[in-house]
Amino acid sequence: MAFIVEMWWGRPHEIVVQDVDEHGELYDSYVIPRGPADPERRTFACSKWNWETAQDVARAFGWQPKGPLFRPWRPKDAPPQRVDRYDPDGWISGVHEVDDDDARAWGEALERAVDALEDERFELPETRQPAIIRDAMSLDEFRQGNRGFTPQFLRALAAFLGRGRFKFGWDS
Repeated sequence: MAFIVEMWWGRPHEIVVQDVDEHGELYDSYVIPRGPADPERRTFACSKWNWETAQDVARAFGWQPKGPLFRPWRPKDAPPQRVDRYDPDGWISGVHEVDDDDARAWGEALERAVDALEDERFELPETRQPAIIRDAMSLDEFRQGNRGFTPQFLRALAAFLGRGRFKFGWDS
C-alpha cells in the first residue's frame, strides 16, 4: 500500500509468510523464527500525509535535512548514495536509511514544535486525508495509518526519531 510509510530499525525475530485463501483473503500461512528478539528492534508507521507534514513542520523548527542514504538491492556491492528527498519507493530498487544525527535532529525539531504548541506560539497545520483501509489490516495498523496530525502523533514520532538511525519504505 503506497499511502503508509513504514519505519524500522533492527532485525525482526520472526518472518510471517502470508498467502491468499480460496476467497481471496490474506492469512498467515506460516512463521519463520529468526532467533531471539533484537533489543534494537523498533517500528513506527504513519500516513504519507503525516510523513510529509512532519518534515515540513520540522524544517520550520530548524531541521536541516541531510537526506537519506539509498541502498540499492543491485548490484549487491553498490555503495549507498545520499539522496535529497525522503520519498519512499516501492521496495523495487532498494531501501532508504536515515542516519543517527539526521534522525535525532528531526526529532528535536518536532519536540520544539510541540513545545511551541503548548506555549501557543504555533498552530498545527490543518491536514485532510482519506481513510486508509486494506485487506487483512489489523486494528493497530488501521490506527497508525489513520491517526491525525496531532501533538500526540508528533511526540510519538519525535520519540521514535530520537532513538536514531532507521530505514523506511512504503508499507506493502
